[in-house]
Amino acid sequence: MKLKRVLLFVFAVGICAASCKSQYAVLLESNDTDAKYAAAFDYFNKGKYSKSAALFESLSLLVGGTAREDSVLYYWGLSNYSMGDYYTAETNFSKFVATYPYSPLEESAEFLRVDCLYKATLRYELDQTPTYTAMQAISTYLLNNPDSPNADICRHMLEDLGERLENGSMAGESGGHFCDPLISFMMVYNAIKGNYTGIEGNFVDVPFPYLYVSSPDDYKAYEQYFVDQLPYTDEELVAMSELSLDDLKATAAGISIEDAAQRAGK
Repeated sequence: MKLKRVLLFVFAVGICAASCKSQYAVLLESNDTDAKYAAAFDYFNKGKYSKSAALFESLSLLVGGTAREDSVLYYWGLSNYSMGDYYTAETNFSKFVATYPYSPLEESAEFLRVDCLYKATLRYELDQTPTYTAMQAISTYLLNNPDSPNADICRHMLEDLGERLENGSMAGESGGHFCDPLISFMMVYNAIKGNYTGIEGNFVDVPFPYLYVSSPDDYKAYEQYFVDQLPYTDEELVAMSELSLDDLKATAAGISIEDAAQRAGK
């Protein structure tokens, strides 16, 4: 008798769970295109973008070849865009632009695509491949839509990304670590020569400065004195081989663009 009651309870819970399934869950699993289409726009207009995105994605499998196909793809992308999923949104808008070049929504989709690419770019100190991709897409958009109301926004995007690349190239090249091997070599060389005594088994702290580059002119000077040529002449290197450890530390700490330019007679 007790077992029978348990089974009846479990059965009742199962019925309740099935009947209590949300309207959204029912729609998501449904093949009722009209109801799902209306609900997707209702959720979108209410700002419930994750639900509208899921419904539009589900609809994309049901409306192929119909008059609703383009709007479903567009608003699927717009739902993802609105909730910050720029990667999926860009994929949606790219497909839209390629599939519906004559749609009245085409220019909007093309702009939203480049905006997704712009928003997905990385900080200047990270990989800038997405930045180049975005700049190419934005330039193409401006060529195709020179009179677009979004043209000024796109030009601002290009200016911002250009500055980011400039800052990134300087940041990536401006560290002074390339001097470390040179000074380290001189230290080892001098130690082998027997110039240093009393440091066996000890760590030696040598200060290496970063060569900060804050302008295009600074970068050109950095490239001239530290990339295209060594910051020391052959004679200076020979002289460094005779320096004491303290003097070599001072040389390492004093390296700078201004110092290299002055010693080069510029």
